Amino acid sequence: MQHSVASLRLVLTVSLVVALLASSCTAPGVDDSPPAGSTAAIVNGTRELGEDAVVLVLIYGGAGRCTGTLISPHVVLTAKHCVQGEDVERPYSPGVLTVGFGNRVGATRIVRAARIYTTPGVYTTSATTGLGGALVGVDIGIIVLANPELEITPIPIRRDAPTDMVGQHYTAIGFGETPAGESGVKYKTTSTVAAVRARVIYSAETICSGDSGGPMIEELPVRRVIGVASFGSGDVCPSPQDGHNRVDVELDLIDRAMIEAGDCVDLGAEVCDGLDNDCDGEVDETCTPLGSPCTADAECAFGQLPSFLTPIANPSVCADTTAGRICTRPCTPGGDACDTIAHPYSDATTPWAGASCVIGDACQGLCQPVVRGALANGAACTTATDCASLHCVDPGDGNVRCLDACVGDTGTCPLGEVCGAAPTGCGACLPAALVASARGIGEPCAANADCGSALCVTTDAVPFCTRACSGDDAVCGAGFHCSGERCARGDRSPAGGACVDNGDCASGAFCATRGTTSWCTTVCSVDTSCPDDFTCVDAGARICAPAHAYLGEPCTAATGCSVGTCLAGRCTDSCGSGTSCPPGLACARASDGLSATCVRPTVPAAPKGGCSIAPGGSTSSRGWLAALLLLGLALGARRRGQR
Repeated sequence: MQHSVASLRLVLTVSLVVALLASSCTAPGVDDSPPAGSTAAIVNGTRELGEDAVVLVLIYGGAGRCTGTLISPHVVLTAKHCVQGEDVERPYSPGVLTVGFGNRVGATRIVRAARIYTTPGVYTTSATTGLGGALVGVDIGIIVLANPELEITPIPIRRDAPTDMVGQHYTAIGFGETPAGESGVKYKTTSTVAAVRARVIYSAETICSGDSGGPMIEELPVRRVIGVASFGSGDVCPSPQDGHNRVDVELDLIDRAMIEAGDCVDLGAEVCDGLDNDCDGEVDETCTPLGSPCTADAECAFGQLPSFLTPIANPSVCADTTAGRICTRPCTPGGDACDTIAHPYSDATTPWAGASCVIGDACQGLCQPVVRGALANGAACTTATDCASLHCVDPGDGNVRCLDACVGDTGTCPLGEVCGAAPTGCGACLPAALVASARGIGEPCAANADCGSALCVTTDAVPFCTRACSGDDAVCGAGFHCSGERCARGDRSPAGGACVDNGDCASGAFCATRGTTSWCTTVCSVDTSCPDDFTCVDAGARICAPAHAYLGEPCTAATGCSVGTCLAGRCTDSCGSGTSCPPGLACARASDGLSATCVRPTVPAAPKGGCSIAPGGSTSSRGWLAALLLLGLALGARRRGQR
């Protein structure tokens, strides 16, 4: 059942598999020294036709196989060495991994991987020293599924130390090799925990090649996963000693993956961090709402996220405002809108009617209830509340007037306007002709010399200043993303958002085109797996497409828009005041001077007729989409509910 390190090297010479994909790990010795070098299978078990949450992890369509466990609706737990090769720093691309739901190879329902997480570090194997580096005791990998559309009950993880399991029975399930030589079939058995040492749970004679990543399940008092199959000792099946990685010591990694996948994690009592900590369907319900009186930051809803997640820039605080001491959020010109609070890692929002960003000293502001004035930009004013923009200022020419506030070199001014401020400084959006200084990102230019970055995108119908990014969206800032080596307009779009090519779409989505319209989409099987007002259409493979008119397309009030609002006969969306436009569109001020909408600044291409996949994107996107490139897609305006 288990393979030695030497035999693993032989496998590598004749296949695409990287070390340890099709085997468990063995090490030279037992006792407290964890074994190294090969993945193993369920021994003396019984054929299992159920246990739907235990899955096949397939690499390159099955060239390498492991076992995994669905622990939340979108997340599969497995071993690190199943999703990351030795001597490399990062896991495999999601495009080479799939997950199979079923009970044997060749008869599973295949689901794509969207993201992969692993414990950090590089690991190695050697015939003489066994495992080395970051693997023993930290052999945890996590796969986030792309649109799984599953009706399977996950098996949750145990969150406290399993030290009470010594001498207790557990259940092991896997697709590994049996002593008789069969493999790729789900088997189940029970065994006894021999010891819990450091980050590893030891037992014996349960796993063989192909079982790596499979669950060690505690049955009582509650059924939970306590360990992940990792290694065995010796070159025999079954192994005289097996090692499972404890899951309770990697909660930060596991919880982060589940939360970022949109799944709820029961973290206990509700706290004021923007998450549904107790999984009751409500967020921060015991906290002081924004806009209400308060005494301390900790009581305000939508505070800072837990430390294992990426911090947000504007957590709620208790602060003095024109409305008194209330729970509020910091804001900056062009930052997050105040009247809608986005829930982290969720599409849900909480409204705060009447709240706007009131700017104070040093370009900092606080969200607070305020009545906007009626004066449009350019009108003479006395106080900020005279203006619809809530910003009354002399931009440097001696005329105090209403203008949009901005921060230099952040690209928040509408199309054709320039922020009259140095980078990171506070200023106002002005017509480009009034500003002689070097332009910031997103601002109009005619040549590289016009831009502070010395980079002008002249291929756009409305040329704009950009900056080098080398694949890092963070370099570009809010409202922009990295496309190739340069920052492009718009945040990376989720499914349903606008795009120009695959690189404009968030992970797991790709760019499709109908005529002159492009949007980010995913594969689907039914309409309900698509965003609202999108429908699942057949293009050889089925993809989500707008059921009605899309941004930039003609519309009527009767037919409406799948995205945006029908204004003046075309679908558009508002922008400014913290809202940027998606890729391919730009924010342009309306003629009334009081609002701005997303417009398509490029000259429309000739209609393509039907639907196709837009060019560009990562290499991993191109392979499985290649067939779609050859297919026309006549998209009728099919509404949700029609099949």
